[in-house]
Amino acid sequence: DEVLAEFFEYADFDDAIKKWTPDLYDEVRGIADGSGNDFNEVFVLNLLDEFWVFVDNLANHHCTGVGVPATGNNPSYIAQNMDLEDYTDGFQVMMRIPAVNQYPEQLILTHPGLIALNGLNAKGVGVCVNTLMQLTASSAGLPVAFVIRRLIRTTAMDEILDFITNVNHASGQNYIIGIRDEVYDFEASANRVVRFKPANQNNSVYHTNHPIVNDDLKPWYALYSPHLSEEIRPPAGNSEFRFEAAEHRMSTATDVDDSTIADTLRSRDHDRHPVCRTNSGDGGFTFASVIMTLSDQPTIQVVPGPPDEGEYSAYSFTGESQELNAKSTRARDLGIPFDGTPGPFNAITDVAGVEVGHTTLIRGEGDLVVGEGPVRTGVTAILPRGKTYDPVFSGWYTLNCNGEMTGTTWVEESGFLEGPVMITNTHSVGVVRDAVIAWQYKNRYYDPIYADIFWALPVVAETYDGSLNDINGFHVKPEHVFAALDGATSGPVAEGGVGGGTGMVCHGFKGGIGTASRLLSEEYGGYTVGALVQANYGSRELLTIAGVPVGRLIEGHERVMIHRKRDDGTGSIIVVIATDAPLLPHQLKRLARRVPLGIARMGGTGSNSSGDIFIAFSTANPGAAQRSEPSNLEMLPNDAISPLFLATIEATEEAIANALIAAETMTGINGNTVFELPHEELKNVLRKYGRLEE
Repeated sequence: DEVLAEFFEYADFDDAIKKWTPDLYDEVRGIADGSGNDFNEVFVLNLLDEFWVFVDNLANHHCTGVGVPATGNNPSYIAQNMDLEDYTDGFQVMMRIPAVNQYPEQLILTHPGLIALNGLNAKGVGVCVNTLMQLTASSAGLPVAFVIRRLIRTTAMDEILDFITNVNHASGQNYIIGIRDEVYDFEASANRVVRFKPANQNNSVYHTNHPIVNDDLKPWYALYSPHLSEEIRPPAGNSEFRFEAAEHRMSTATDVDDSTIADTLRSRDHDRHPVCRTNSGDGGFTFASVIMTLSDQPTIQVVPGPPDEGEYSAYSFTGESQELNAKSTRARDLGIPFDGTPGPFNAITDVAGVEVGHTTLIRGEGDLVVGEGPVRTGVTAILPRGKTYDPVFSGWYTLNCNGEMTGTTWVEESGFLEGPVMITNTHSVGVVRDAVIAWQYKNRYYDPIYADIFWALPVVAETYDGSLNDINGFHVKPEHVFAALDGATSGPVAEGGVGGGTGMVCHGFKGGIGTASRLLSEEYGGYTVGALVQANYGSRELLTIAGVPVGRLIEGHERVMIHRKRDDGTGSIIVVIATDAPLLPHQLKRLARRVPLGIARMGGTGSNSSGDIFIAFSTANPGAAQRSEPSNLEMLPNDAISPLFLATIEATEEAIANALIAAETMTGINGNTVFELPHEELKNVLRKYGRLEE
């Protein structure tokens, strides 16, 4: 009687029972009204066996989740296949929730009408969920979708773990939670939360849709418990087969990365009970597959539908670094005077269409262990026309050639910049170049010769960050390049120790990325010139700001370096100039030649070991790179170009100053420390010389 009562209470939807198990339905109803077979123990066990198969099919939530903590060169990952009813096909939705106050930006995968199925935030906290219908429920508990949303608006590990273990849960769920480098797995019920931690060498976790460690069971499942003796234990069901597949693939894997996880989620190791389910119209299918990379620049890869029927698309966070940057200190905030009129953002993105994105990699501390860290590096992307493929006229110039900017021979020959400009560290140029081509191919960011055939010579520049970063550990990966490109936006640009500038040193202080812009008056055409620099050059004694030799006058704050070389200006600087003025390639080369004058104002000399390389482009003349027809072009007269020269010099100077002002003290490999340019001491020196606006 208890079994039958539990059955009808749990499965109170006759149409579904008739659809899935008509024979079982008739037999159970017959017992209930006295017209059926005799009730006996053997029948009850058979009934429970069939009932569990029914429940297993009826739910259609055949989710499979995995998680891997960070090891070696790989970040941590959590991932999941979500199985839902077939009518949800075509309704996969990726929600982006902007950063608000202390809450980080969030990416949430779901379908209309549900606030979350799983999600990830910009601080590296992600959640995947597997339904455990066998565990007790509570009408007073918090529904699973709300638990997910609460977790991914949080950044502190202690707060996350306290919440998941103490909240009253409405239903039985398995939560795989990634918190930056760590991964946790909890089975939650109405009365108990128990951590599941498989014992395997790579510390991975994996879960499907049956409880393993939580014994807070519903009565019907308690009677069907795996603790039954062998002779009366029912055969393994769908969830057990999928669990075995995930366990076999994940627990034995070494050097786990996203490709390992993708192979697991695409697997069909069991014909009837695969991890990946096609939508065959039988009531359920793999609604979506996600892989969350919990690196310093978190990303989420998604296939809408079965992952073996499509390719993963990566989504990254777009707005957080820009919003944070809007609150950071810049040179003008300190009252430092500069000539010329800046644009609204005082950034290269004031040139309409230009977008900038960063991937910043910071982890580890202590002694250098090549391949492990400490890591202080990244990559920066500048897209002349955003995500639209339309080559721009360009020209480049080098002051001193101890450096690299790939693709410039074709820029010189063709006059066009055909893709983004990327900036990274010296030993990551190759991987960044290759990843740009892959990104262009994936996003069809090219004009094919025919079909989908194209070729590309990406522009990738570098400066050396080996004083702070494990540069021979090759920590910049293709996914970091994709994240910088996908996350590139217009508006404010993050500065200082971010992106390619993360581990850079400038004039003996912490350097990195800086940007500025100038607006010409209507008399000179009303054009905009923007500059972005990766500043990693110069000696301290020559540092000059607003005409004052501040490097000689600020005391202390000397960098601490093991094996420090003589401070002779060693290092490099990359400068990207953008304008909307209609300039042709030879004119843009002339702009690039003026960049050294802005560097010289700051105290740069183009020393022997410095790589000082500059590229300029114009967003005017859209469509000029067409293959077959003549283009009608607009060109600014040479007699009108001098104001653009001055704007280039001024924007370069201020961009370097912004890099120095925004950068913060950083400690890297072997305890090497580079201090930020001290704001108060700087203001005092400038005030003494009458060069501070207060």
